Formats: sequence, C-alpha cells, structure tokens
Amino acid sequence: MATLTPAQVVAQSTLTKWQATAGYQVEYRDTVLGNGLRVVVVPQDFAPMVAITLMLRVGSRDDPRDRPGMAHLLEHLAGDPSLATRRSFGGWAPAGFLPGFTGFGLTGFSARTPTANLEAAIADFADLLQHEHIAEMGIDIGVRGAVAEHRQGIFSQAYGLSSLCLWDIYWRGLNHCRDADEVEAQIRAATLDDLRQLFRARYRADQAVLVLVGKLEAARAMQLIKRHFTSITAAPPSERLPPAPEGIRLPVRVKVSDRLATVARIDLAFRTSSGVSPDFPALVVLHELFFGAPSALVSHLPVDEWRIASRVASVDFGFPGFAYPASMDVSITPVHATPPDSAERALQRAFGEIVESRLTNESVESAKLRVARKFMEETRARGPDGLAYFLGILAMDQQVTRINHWMLDVEAVTLADVQRVGRQYLGSQPQVVVETIPARSAASGGGPW
Repeated sequence: MATLTPAQVVAQSTLTKWQATAGYQVEYRDTVLGNGLRVVVVPQDFAPMVAITLMLRVGSRDDPRDRPGMAHLLEHLAGDPSLATRRSFGGWAPAGFLPGFTGFGLTGFSARTPTANLEAAIADFADLLQHEHIAEMGIDIGVRGAVAEHRQGIFSQAYGLSSLCLWDIYWRGLNHCRDADEVEAQIRAATLDDLRQLFRARYRADQAVLVLVGKLEAARAMQLIKRHFTSITAAPPSERLPPAPEGIRLPVRVKVSDRLATVARIDLAFRTSSGVSPDFPALVVLHELFFGAPSALVSHLPVDEWRIASRVASVDFGFPGFAYPASMDVSITPVHATPPDSAERALQRAFGEIVESRLTNESVESAKLRVARKFMEETRARGPDGLAYFLGILAMDQQVTRINHWMLDVEAVTLADVQRVGRQYLGSQPQVVVETIPARSAASGGGPW
C-alpha cells in the first residue's frame, strides 16, 4: 500500500472508507523508563517541528472537598515561567509559557518547538517535574490568572454557570452550584503547603506520560529524554495523596438563576461507560446519530415534530482511552410556557423512539464514517499537535495501541450495538439535571419556573 499523507487519508476516506483510514498506521515507540515515566515517540516528516505533550495523573479529583480548583491553580503555577524558580524556555516557546488544561483526572501541558531546539524544550519539560515552581508571590499571580480564566471563560457567557454546575456535581461530587465569588474564594484558600503536597504527590515521573510527535529521530529523542528525565524520581509512598473522598449520591437536580441567560434551559448529564469499555465505540456512534450533522435525530423530534423545544444540543462526547465513566451532556431549550419537566420527558421519549424505530443500518454506517473522519482529522490531518495530545490521553491508561485500533472498533459497531447501548445508558434517568432560570424571570416570578 502506498504511503499517504494525513490530508490524503482524510480526503480519500469518503471514497474508499475503511481501507484508507484503517490502512494509515501510526508508527510509534512506547517505552517506560526506570523511574516510571512512559514515553511515546512518533517520527513524522511533514514539518520541521515537534509537538510535545506532558500528561500528569492529577486533576480536580485530587482537590480537597472544601477547596476545589487547587489542581487548576497548580497547572497555572507550573506552566508560567514568570512564576518558576529556574525555567526560561530558552527562547524556543513562542507563547512564553506552556499552555495547559486541567480535567477530572488529568493535567496536560503542550507546546511546539522547531526540531533544532528539541533538547532545550525537553530540558524545560523535565525541569517542570524537578522543581517546585511555587512561592508566595507566585501563588498570588497564579490565583489571579486562574480566577480570570473562570470569570472570562465561564461566568461572562450565558449558561456558563449551568455548565460549571453540571461539571461540579457529576465530576467533583459537590452538592451545589458555585458562583463566581465562591470559585474565587476557594481558589484563594489554597495554601503554599497544600500546593506543595499536591506537587510532590503528582508531578512525578511515575505519574506522567511524555509524547513527542514530529520531525525527529527516535533514537536521538530517547537519548535526550533519558539525559534530562532519568534523574526524576517516583513519588515516595509517604508523599502520595490519600484517596479522594466520595462525592454526593446521584442523581441530583438543582436550579440556578443566570443573569446572562435570555431563555430557560435544562442541562442533563447521563452516565455512560469509560473510554476503555467495549461499549464506548457504540456510544460514540450513537452520539453522532443523535446530535451530529446532518442527522441530529434528537433535535428533529422535539423541535420540528413536537414543537416543544427551540433547540436540543450536546457537546462533543468523550474519547477512547479515558478511564472514567463519561457523561453524555445534553441541553434542551423549551419553547415559551413549556414546563421543564415536560421538556425533559420529551427528550427521553425522543431517545426511546429513535432507538426503537428510527435507526437503520444505513444511518449507522453513515454515522460510523463521520466518526472516522473526525477522528482522522483530529489525529492525522491537523499537524502533530492533535496526535501528541491524543496519544498522551491513551498512554495514561496504557491504551496506546488504540490509536491504530480505534477505527476497527468503530467499524465493528452494528445497529444492534447502538440500540443496546441506547437502552442501557439513556433509558434511565439522568444523573444530574440543572434547570437554568433567566435572572429577570426569577425576579419577577414569571414563567413555568
């Protein structure tokens, strides 16, 4: 088979379907160093750049119950060289800091570097794990950055509060919805000792995965990685964090008042499977059938046929390799004067009707192809960054082989599989329901809320 560029693979997948997409294999080197650091190296020849991703097994699940946001704050402190004790990024990082994210059980840092600057970049990523980049002055600066990110990214947009609330209850196990002032107060409550304990327990070699994708020689890259990472030790048992306390018992229903919302909305989180479950490929296909263009079957019934909602939507649904039960989050905007419980019942009625009578073999095959194309675009056609990020997620749970097997897992999904997971995971009540009330409606007492 001729070697295809990533763009050619995606372009041809509409013509040759799985033959082209499944035939494009990622050649990688997967190694675990003596200190527990997992390293995945992928040589590619498409650009003179290397994408680097460092994943750490730390996230909001590690936050103290009364101080959520500490892992997010630590990410800001670790990724900003102005707060670090030693790092300068050696002129190779154009952004001047390591862009990061904090999830439920993962924290990640990613950057690109010219191949010529690879050793400087590797040294800086290693330095991130070797030094406690935490000082009293740095905490205040990091707090301001984390707080600003919440206020600008969540609380400055309509329904941002409901999205945070859904996350807090489902993932963090909190029993209420936090407003901007409470989020800020909890982030500011983190002490220097708290942050150092979290750093020492989680920013360690045995809690990390390093991925390099791009223009490089695998042997040379491994030599540089060993040079700079071998001295980093695993976390001593005495410094490891205790298990996180159990959260509240689900299901939970809450109401929030949103001053930026113009109409009422209901957000629901349905508990599904983990990304390593055999059910997960069928769930991804189901989500594409329900909410992906052009079918969007769930939007069609409540909006077009029953006319009880003006909009039904869902965010992107998980990814293979994630080890925690994903939530399928759905929002429904009822039309005027439709009670929220009626809209919620209509949504679940739509789930049932679609699963039982509106799916066909043809629609499932079409959805599988769209899932395949999205996966190929994310991991092959957008440069080395998407592939490095995705491999980092997979490697955290020793699922690297799925980078090449995921397409075959999707190909194996049948109509019966989709119907089975639909009944199993969406046939029961949602785990979290957040009813958003426009603030002016709540103040006047108007509407069905």
